[in-house]
Amino acid sequence: MVSSEGAGPVPAALTQLSEALAAVKLTVPPAPARFLRLEYLPEGPAGAAADSELARGPLPLADGPVCRAPVLRAERLTAPQALKTVWAVTLDGSGLGGRVEAGDTVGVLCPNSAEEVAQLLRLTGAEERADTPCRVTLIPETAKKAARVPAHLEAPDTPRRLLTHRLDVRAVPKKPLLQALPAHTADARQRRRLEELASRQGGAEYLQLVRAGGVGTLRLLAAFPSCRPPLELLLEQLPPLAPRPYSASSSPRLHPGRLRIVFSVVEEPARGLCTGWLDGLLRAAGPQPEEEPGSLTVPVYRRRPGQFRLPQTDEEAARPLLMVAAGTGLAPLAGMLQERRARRLAGPAWLVFGCRSREHDYLFRDELEAAQRHGALTRLDAVFSRAGGPQRYVQHVLSEESERLARWLLEDRALLYVCGDARGMAAGVEEVVVEAVAQAKGVPLDEAKATVKQMQKDGQYKQDVWS
Repeated sequence: MVSSEGAGPVPAALTQLSEALAAVKLTVPPAPARFLRLEYLPEGPAGAAADSELARGPLPLADGPVCRAPVLRAERLTAPQALKTVWAVTLDGSGLGGRVEAGDTVGVLCPNSAEEVAQLLRLTGAEERADTPCRVTLIPETAKKAARVPAHLEAPDTPRRLLTHRLDVRAVPKKPLLQALPAHTADARQRRRLEELASRQGGAEYLQLVRAGGVGTLRLLAAFPSCRPPLELLLEQLPPLAPRPYSASSSPRLHPGRLRIVFSVVEEPARGLCTGWLDGLLRAAGPQPEEEPGSLTVPVYRRRPGQFRLPQTDEEAARPLLMVAAGTGLAPLAGMLQERRARRLAGPAWLVFGCRSREHDYLFRDELEAAQRHGALTRLDAVFSRAGGPQRYVQHVLSEESERLARWLLEDRALLYVCGDARGMAAGVEEVVVEAVAQAKGVPLDEAKATVKQMQKDGQYKQDVWS
């Protein structure tokens, strides 16, 4: 399922009957067989309230236990005038069960918002028993083959906490859920419209208005107010609430037991689930003195190491290093510079970093300048896209330095790390690299592309990008 960040208004066309389908006898596949029920308990299991947020079943790429990591420090990296709010949060990582190297990722377990959970409890008619202990069990006579209680729903809890910590209530509904909703819709026009979206004939409208429009389950139900599905149907059809991955922006060698993560608060098209939650926690808690940490904690776990990290041997890590980032893509690279300093790695290191403004969102400026003084960084090109005059981005610097770029990659076997937006920055950087390789080798672009793809395959050219 596609996750929809937010619960704003839906397109008007979503709820309007289709003129093209008005005279069509719809073919709606049968609703999926029901298989879950809620069994309410006389007393809650001990510790359910405390452990609910951690009882999510198997976690993606988990390489250690979930711990509630105390917040040691929280620093806003951007000025109030900046377009986005960016935080750097330092956590006590001693409970993660192992070191998290710079560039590795951790998973943060965020909850759904209390307001959205309360709205969904009303829409499903579960409001009165929202805080009653319960467990999810199988319907004995279910027709579903190989039915089982999903792992993320096995632990007893309450309806409110199930929706808060276990289900992705913003997930875009797949067809099976849509096929089940008309039976729970009282208004005839609304029921017909849901049948259109669930039908084979309405497949194009479903793709355009629901999936491409990012209309999550909560927004969909709010748009069809006479639709009142039982909570058990959502337990069956909604995916688990996924942890959000964040890159380590610190070196465990330079700062043992500490883990720094960086995030930008998502506000458009709606407030981000995890970043909005973290932002609210930090603002409510106020300053957290590192020598006297408060009670603020973040549920987090260590994920299996990936390839976006410095080589483990000093010989490989001493190869020339070229790092390219925009915005919060700088986070893991800042951690790698700490790592170079801690390991006393020699060799040239060149960073090209882009942001909007030198005054408002130049992240880690003091830290980068300190890395230059210590020799961990030998060249720094900061590019500001809103500095007046023609807009400049990181790919413009690389294009102007195409000869150096090609020499580093082809002759010096430099390691290239690119982190940031996939469609804009990262795609633009790859295009410049291909052109530089083509020009240096005197070959067509297709051959240069193959060379660059081989660099990526061999681990010389690493990317950590997102859409």
